[in-house]
Amino acid sequence: MSEFTRLSYNPLLQVHRSALRCGKCGLCRYIDNLDIREIEYSAICPSGERFKFEEYYGSGKSELVRGLLTQLGATTNELEINDRLLHALYTCTLCGGCEKMCEALHKYPLKSIMALREYCVREEKAPLPPHRRMADSIAERDNPLGNPPEARAAWAKGLRLKNFTKDKAEVLFFTGCMAARPGQRRVMQAAAKLLKAAGVDFGILGEAEPCCKLPLVRIGLRKSFEEGAKMVIAMIAELGVSKVVTTCAGCFQTLDREYDDLGERPFETVHISELLLELLDDGALKLKKKVKGKVAYHDPCTLGRYTENYQNPREVLAQIPGLQTVEFLRAKGNAWCCGAGCSGEVAALYPDYARETAAIRLKEAAHVGAKQIATACPFCEEHLRAAGGNVKDLVELVAEAL
Repeated sequence: MSEFTRLSYNPLLQVHRSALRCGKCGLCRYIDNLDIREIEYSAICPSGERFKFEEYYGSGKSELVRGLLTQLGATTNELEINDRLLHALYTCTLCGGCEKMCEALHKYPLKSIMALREYCVREEKAPLPPHRRMADSIAERDNPLGNPPEARAAWAKGLRLKNFTKDKAEVLFFTGCMAARPGQRRVMQAAAKLLKAAGVDFGILGEAEPCCKLPLVRIGLRKSFEEGAKMVIAMIAELGVSKVVTTCAGCFQTLDREYDDLGERPFETVHISELLLELLDDGALKLKKKVKGKVAYHDPCTLGRYTENYQNPREVLAQIPGLQTVEFLRAKGNAWCCGAGCSGEVAALYPDYARETAAIRLKEAAHVGAKQIATACPFCEEHLRAAGGNVKDLVELVAEAL
């Protein structure tokens, strides 16, 4: 048995081999596309590009793992958790760009970042105050944004949708915490309109719907996440549904991938872009009205790099009559993050930096001549719009063509 395995649980020990193998080659900093010569568009790491120092890049996070691990035979770590380290750690948007570039080399800087956050929580140096408020809001209201449970169901008022608190249905429409925000109600209504038009037998949980708990794991509160996620899995299992559909990229990634680490998941999770494509291809959904415009599709990090769902949204947009689509220079695996963080956690901490990151994406849209941005994530949509962009969720565009 090695000296490391005798130690009590330390998140950093789970990733130290990958971190120690980092050769500081710099691949984690740039997009994987040699055809793009414009240096302005070559970066992939928002925090590294903004703050420049090594610790803000994926390679620097590997060095933080090494420095924080107590060296064998030593009495102290090489590093201590201070304000600068926390700033480098929590300005990371967890976009996964570094990991996408490093995966061919079998190195996983994103896992190191998550382990660092969990370690800081265990050392009682985190969560930082805005994140603590998000965690408390989940505990008290099952919503990280401070919205009360009744706000989650406000969008469905008057639509006569099935509710699992009293009805049965084949499919659960899991709306997510962002559905409680006024700006997202029209997205939820558009999604319900499309599902009804296609004859999908679906229902919602309304006020009883829980948070998927994604913000907790992103902050570093893994134990709280696992406890809460198991409760969500059990709750959905009791409904007896075989399929869960969601419009939120973060909810999809959580229910489809994060939950797999917790044991058996007795239901299939699909993002609505995948379901819409099936309905369109099968003829259950027919689009006849032209939607004029020139649109660039923005890949949400959790839907794109995290789950490699690149094509479904694009193929759905391609079937909208009259709609012209163009690509960002940085797209798919190379996509530039909107800056909000996977569950809005970066925007909650560093709003100015997050808006600067979003502004770069808007500049890219103008560069390729797009008059509008389409996306498939409520955090991306609201954050890009707050930065001044003309942004719509893809389900809104599909509903316009119905």
